Amino acid sequence: MKKSILISFGLVILIGGWMLSGRFATSATGNAVSETELVTERTIEAMKVQVEDRQAETVERKVVLLGQVEPYRAVRLAVETSGRVESMDVKIGDRVKTGQKLLQLAVNERKARLTEADAILKQRRSDYDAAKKMEKRGLQSQTNLTLAEAQLESAKAQREQARLEVEYTRVHAPFDGVINEKFIEVGSFVDRGNNVFMLIDDNRLLVSGQVPQQNITSIKPGQKAIARFMDGHEVTGKITYISATGDSSTRSFRIEVEIPNSDLQTLAGISAEIHIPVEELPGHLLSPAMLSLDDHGALGVKAVDDNNIVRFFPISIVHTSSAGAWVTGLPEQVRIITLGQGFVQSGEVVEPVFDKAPTATTLNQG
Repeated sequence: MKKSILISFGLVILIGGWMLSGRFATSATGNAVSETELVTERTIEAMKVQVEDRQAETVERKVVLLGQVEPYRAVRLAVETSGRVESMDVKIGDRVKTGQKLLQLAVNERKARLTEADAILKQRRSDYDAAKKMEKRGLQSQTNLTLAEAQLESAKAQREQARLEVEYTRVHAPFDGVINEKFIEVGSFVDRGNNVFMLIDDNRLLVSGQVPQQNITSIKPGQKAIARFMDGHEVTGKITYISATGDSSTRSFRIEVEIPNSDLQTLAGISAEIHIPVEELPGHLLSPAMLSLDDHGALGVKAVDDNNIVRFFPISIVHTSSAGAWVTGLPEQVRIITLGQGFVQSGEVVEPVFDKAPTATTLNQG
């Protein structure tokens, strides 16, 4: 009986020792490691991610505004005398040159008044010359000479007034432009000050916009600006005006950009984007698919360092285009993860793959 108990006790010790020998092993350093850890070390490999080396380029930081194209000048032309419209030399849409005649009012008695004024002026000049000769001979007083001189000057003024009345019957273009509107017809009677035409100067244009208060200190008169239109074409101009006070409701400031329009291809009244370069920075052009968020919601890019460890770099977007997003915040030279960034974390060791086409073992983020 005693012998069987000893045999049973020995078997228990033997079986327990055998089980424990499978549970633990000794590492190369002599430390005990678990069986699970050994299996993990043998089976888990570094995650493969597709990467691409990038070099920083110079990118312009811009202030971008929505603008409205306006004519450089728009003037309502008015008559300076009363009368009936006798003829019009232009119609809506005609392009005119500086000094070109646009309209003729009936002259009527104005011509006769001018002829009379010419005759009176001739008489007063003759009287003054005679009085001057007689005064030199002592045959006439200085008072009479002064009176003759005054009458001569009055005749000159009357003659100039009569000439202007005739001149005012014609309306001329004050600058090169296009007749955009007309407010009268041949035969209409107009009073002094009545509008007859709207003349637009579109050889140059103004693109106006509102600059938010946080950007206004970056903008100065004379600064270059680019107007980009809906059809894709761009025109470079310069800032000619910045409002001294902001709009109380929007906290923004009106600016005007003057652009050339010698080919007359751009029309006033259309919308345009105003791009104002304010700073040059080192940046990278990236696809939006390369961007990700960290645990705190910060926007950034995952990259791989020289030790194949994933690093997260917070970035700022400078501007976007159809080609991608220009960003800052990355090193000048960086190895960006282009595929698989959604499956790896910052600090994780990965196996970078440079092949453009992902392999079967490369994880696809889509």
